[in-house]
Amino acid sequence: MYYRNNKKGVTAVFLTIIAGAVLSCVIVFIQLAASAASVSYCGNLFNLAGRSVLSEFDLELKSRYGIIAFSRDNSSIVNELKKYVKYTVTDDRYIRLGEVSVDMKDYCLMDCEIFEEQITESVNCKNLIGTEKNSGPVQTGDRTLRNSRTINALPSKGMTDTPSVYALVSNIKNLTGISQLWKNGSREYLTTVYIFSVFKSGMSVADDERSFFRNEIEYILEGKKSDAANRSAVRADLLKLRTLLNSIYIYSSPKMMNEALMLAETITPGPEAVITQAALIAAWDAMEAELDIKTLDEGGRVPVFKDPASWKTDINGKAVAGGGTYEERGYNYESYLKILLTSLEKEVKLTRMMDLIQINLQGTYSEDFYIHDCYRGFKFEAQVNGRKMKYDEKY
Repeated sequence: MYYRNNKKGVTAVFLTIIAGAVLSCVIVFIQLAASAASVSYCGNLFNLAGRSVLSEFDLELKSRYGIIAFSRDNSSIVNELKKYVKYTVTDDRYIRLGEVSVDMKDYCLMDCEIFEEQITESVNCKNLIGTEKNSGPVQTGDRTLRNSRTINALPSKGMTDTPSVYALVSNIKNLTGISQLWKNGSREYLTTVYIFSVFKSGMSVADDERSFFRNEIEYILEGKKSDAANRSAVRADLLKLRTLLNSIYIYSSPKMMNEALMLAETITPGPEAVITQAALIAAWDAMEAELDIKTLDEGGRVPVFKDPASWKTDINGKAVAGGGTYEERGYNYESYLKILLTSLEKEVKLTRMMDLIQINLQGTYSEDFYIHDCYRGFKFEAQVNGRKMKYDEKY
């Protein structure tokens, strides 16, 4: 009897030990499951917190220039992320929040690739070179940028590049039409569409008081600190462009070459006639170019490739009867600006666009607005229950 009772006692003790072990395992599994669920739950919270930070973008930058970006520093984003998560997580028995770190360097709007991607995404595609309506004479603004603080903070500071007219003419010579300068739908094409959608030129009808410069597109081309200087530099580039294109036309015309040679032989008979012929042609294409620029300045149109019907002067500088009849197939001042833009280095073009956005928003919105403080996203790491989680949030 004693033996039987003793055996039952040992069995009970053994079963108690087994039950305790199983219960301990169950508790451990429950704790692990709770920890994993907490980490997953917290991970979703951090993801939502990151999206919430992105929602706080600059409304003025978006409304005026179609660019979505926020202006924050690392510490403020860290605090914001923690605030959003801690607002939801009130019980820290299963969730232990650790360090949160933020990195924004890969998303700065001042990065030309990021900036170009954003502006091209915001463009509604439209015909770049089409039947544009003339809006009267080209105007020159009277603004000059003198504030040294503003000048020293410009994204394009140190860049002095201007359109390469000679390279442009060399490129044009091999084209059958000007539309071939752009590949429809390309980033260059869309960037040009964006420029003429949000910035003004001397031909723009409305004078938006929110813009510092009157000749903004001329600024993108030349980068000078005054409307007058930019307008003058663009006019000089257009004169050079038209002179070179007119020269090409003269040299391709046997009739015009013969006229120049005959006049040269009357001035300097003999071998020197060839030198005089070249000088006469240079003067002739320059006279024609001056009339071309005058036409553009007055709001008229000039074809890129001349023909007998569109040529205005004879070799003596007199008007040709019936010359210059090309209004329906010529290009106006803004179209020529588009042509010049194709010869400007992409980085220079994009950073000068940033200049204008920064100058205008500093003048009308916030004097502390800087492109280099604007970001299109950020990366961050967060520790939850000892586990490190990584996130990449962007627009």
